[in-house]
Amino acid sequence: MLSEVPTDYDILNNWLKNRLNIPSKGDNRLLMNIAKKNAFNHIESIKLSHLRKTDRTIYPIQELKEKLRLSKLPRKIVCLDVSTIGGVDTVSSMVYFENGKPLKKRYRRFLIKTDEVQNDYAAISETLSRYIAKVTPDDVPDLIVIDGGKGHLNIAVKTMNEILSENCVIDKDILNQIPIISIAKKVEQVFKHNHDSPILLPRSSSALRLLVNIRDEAHRFAVNYHRHKRKKRTLASELDKIKGIGENTKFTLLKQFGSVDNIRKATSQELMSVKGIGGKTAQLIKDNLNSS
Repeated sequence: MLSEVPTDYDILNNWLKNRLNIPSKGDNRLLMNIAKKNAFNHIESIKLSHLRKTDRTIYPIQELKEKLRLSKLPRKIVCLDVSTIGGVDTVSSMVYFENGKPLKKRYRRFLIKTDEVQNDYAAISETLSRYIAKVTPDDVPDLIVIDGGKGHLNIAVKTMNEILSENCVIDKDILNQIPIISIAKKVEQVFKHNHDSPILLPRSSSALRLLVNIRDEAHRFAVNYHRHKRKKRTLASELDKIKGIGENTKFTLLKQFGSVDNIRKATSQELMSVKGIGGKTAQLIKDNLNSS
C-alpha cells in the first residue's frame, strides 16, 4: 500500500503483478494515515536522540512540545518584543533560538514606522509583517513567541492571518502551521491561540525557563536598541542646536571626545586642537553647550 502515486506507476505495478494499492478511503486509508503519523514521530525521535547526545538543551524543547501540545519539536523559536518610552523612538526586536541556544546572526531589530503613539499592538503587527516578508525558508521558525498577554497574542494571530491572505514568499501551508504563543511577565502565564485559559507551567519546568530566557533576551535586545536610538537622537539634538557647526565638525568632535558631556567639559584650547575649529568656534561651542 502506498500513500502517493509513484513515478512509472504502470511499469512498477505490472512488474509487481498488480499488487500496488493506493487506498483513498476505508480501513486501508486509515492504516496509511497511521503509518504516516508513525513515520513522522519516528523521524522526530531520531532528531531527538541525535540532539540528546550533543546538547542537553533538547530536554526543555521536548517538554515545551508536550506541554503546549505542539505538532513538532520547536527547535527553531523566535521571540518578539517592543520597547518604547512615551511613544518616542519605538523599536522592536526578534531574537532567534535554535535547539535552545541563541543564534545571534539571525537576530533582527526594527525601527517602528507606525504613527500611532505608544501602541504596542500596532508595533507587534508591523514587526511580524516585516519579519515574515523577509524570512527565508531556512529560517522559518517552529514557534513564534510574543512578549505580552492575550491581547498581544490575538493581534499577532490576526496579523498572521492577514499575511496568509496576501501573496507570501514562503509557502502559505508552512506559515499556517507555525504556532504562536505569548508569555506574560511576572506571573509567567503562557497564552495559546484558541485556548480560553492560560497555560501555567510549574516554576521548576525547564520549558518555562527556556521561554523566560528567550523572552528576557528579546527584551534585552530591544531595550539596548532603544537606548542606542535615544542616545543618538539626544546627542545629535544638542550639537544640532549650535549654528555654524557642520556635520563633519560634529562627527570629528564626537570621535575625538567620545561624548557631548566630554565636549562640554573640554577647554577652549582642547577644542581648538580639533581640525577646523578656531577660537571663535570653540567659544561658540562652549557657550551653547554650557547654556544647555
